[in-house]
Amino acid sequence: MRVNEVFLSLQGEGPNVGKPTVFVRLQGCNLEPGCSYCDTRYARKSDGSGTEQTVTALLNTVRAVGCDCGQICITGGEPLLQLDQLKEFVCRLSSANQVEIFTNGSILPETATGTFLFGPGINWVVDIKVPSSGVCGTSQFEWWARRLTRANGVLKFTVDNEEDIAFVEKCMKSSVTCAGVLVSPVFEASAFTSQHEGLISVKESQLEWSRRVVDICKGYNYRFSLQVHRVLYGNKRGV
Repeated sequence: MRVNEVFLSLQGEGPNVGKPTVFVRLQGCNLEPGCSYCDTRYARKSDGSGTEQTVTALLNTVRAVGCDCGQICITGGEPLLQLDQLKEFVCRLSSANQVEIFTNGSILPETATGTFLFGPGINWVVDIKVPSSGVCGTSQFEWWARRLTRANGVLKFTVDNEEDIAFVEKCMKSSVTCAGVLVSPVFEASAFTSQHEGLISVKESQLEWSRRVVDICKGYNYRFSLQVHRVLYGNKRGV
């Protein structure tokens, strides 16, 4: 498998925010030119960047980093680009582990042996691309909306303006889904300003937008998600 990094941290976003988690970031993304809000551009390239590891070697790496925490997040890049190896990796993890897979929703989790979706202990976070992302329309929203439930995944929308909010509303009105819905405000890198002792503060304009997203979540019964790791550390790897 083509791996970018493996590290232990707390989950900073999504339904499992705050949980100690081993992150497995796979290398390579299929979306061009990439999302406007992408904060992991170092994992985008599919040109041989990253480290090639066998599934067995990656399992050993995960165990060494801290697999006993019980929570594993597989992200990217786009992990479904390596679907067959991803399936083998997840199937070989201990059944005691809960696995989260973050995907852009453009690649369906289907292999020659069937749909890799509803396995026990597997949860999906599907980032549906909105207009401001620059790659709107790449996520296969209807497919995911029909198959996800609150028990196995969430539809995540990362929003930057009112057009994005309208897009979320349109999507949710067009489809009957049992999935959880999570809305996250975009935080630009310029939103963060360094303070004394390395602390990070957030510009008021970004706080105002986040409060607007909070109001939307309250009105529609969506779940709000903020990238806590970026608030604490800014754009830094391995956190």
